[in-house]
Amino acid sequence: MVMAARILIPVDNQECTSAAIKSVMLRTWPEDTQFLLLKVVEDFSGLLYANEVQHSTALSVEQEEYTYEMRMWLNEQTDAFSKVFPNTESRLEIGRVSQRICEVACEWLADYIIIGSHDRQRSSRCALGSVASEVMSIAPCSVEAVRFKQLHHLLMQDGKITEEDIEEIVSPPSKIMVAVDLTKESEVITDWVGSIGWPKDAEIRLITVEQSPHREEISLWHRGIGTLYTREGQHQKVVESNLHTLVEKLAQVCSNKIDSQVIRHEVPSEGILEAANEWEAGYLVVGASGQKAGYEMKSNSTPLSVIAGLHCSIAIMLTNGEKLPTFKWN
Repeated sequence: MVMAARILIPVDNQECTSAAIKSVMLRTWPEDTQFLLLKVVEDFSGLLYANEVQHSTALSVEQEEYTYEMRMWLNEQTDAFSKVFPNTESRLEIGRVSQRICEVACEWLADYIIIGSHDRQRSSRCALGSVASEVMSIAPCSVEAVRFKQLHHLLMQDGKITEEDIEEIVSPPSKIMVAVDLTKESEVITDWVGSIGWPKDAEIRLITVEQSPHREEISLWHRGIGTLYTREGQHQKVVESNLHTLVEKLAQVCSNKIDSQVIRHEVPSEGILEAANEWEAGYLVVGASGQKAGYEMKSNSTPLSVIAGLHCSIAIMLTNGEKLPTFKWN
């Protein structure tokens, strides 16, 4: 018996969470899909330094008051969400936000985490910290960070936006980019993309990033210039053929317009990032290997490096996970 997919949605009262919730509601999920709305309240005691212990009592009272307010807020959000998706529960936890989110994901056996993310420039994101990026770095399952460039622009212009503004911004993606490395995991990613009900007019682009010829190939120069070019040309044909095979496989189950692109770049993450932003992709899919996403998501990994400068939503799929959720965009 196949267990129902379990979707964990970390929530707070920021605009990016509202956008993530509305994005979830724009999709049709299988009837047995289960949802968990999770609010993590930062532990205020961790903000105290040794010389501020005298303020601990006041801070404790403030913690209790804020936790109560957030519990009431979470109940309201859960009631509203449950009207659309009845199989919904909620939890309020206290602790370090990103760490507790991933701990609950393990405890609850989540298959997929959907989290709102701010679209900030790389420098400001590093300074302010990003809960979404931290969650992606240690999550035990696949993660989708919902991000809209227009939302960032409005926040920078007006400071605060309305629910009506968010309603206008949030929409199904019209350009989906899928980054593959042509290993066996690429077939898992392609199969998942093919299982999703994308908007009929949406375009899908499969890309792979190729680096320049390896240094050991340079040694072939003593045999003649043509040798290097021949080997590189043959390799290029193999790459294009393998990518085309994935495109054909996807086209068998997906009626959307599909194309592909081989990108030359010394740094794979930068090649993916530049291609996604230049094409103005609305949704990027990349894969992560390992029993846990955290095994792959190190600070220098391709997926995390891409997140830092991306202006759209991104789904990091755990390619050898037991279950990948499916849905259809309305």
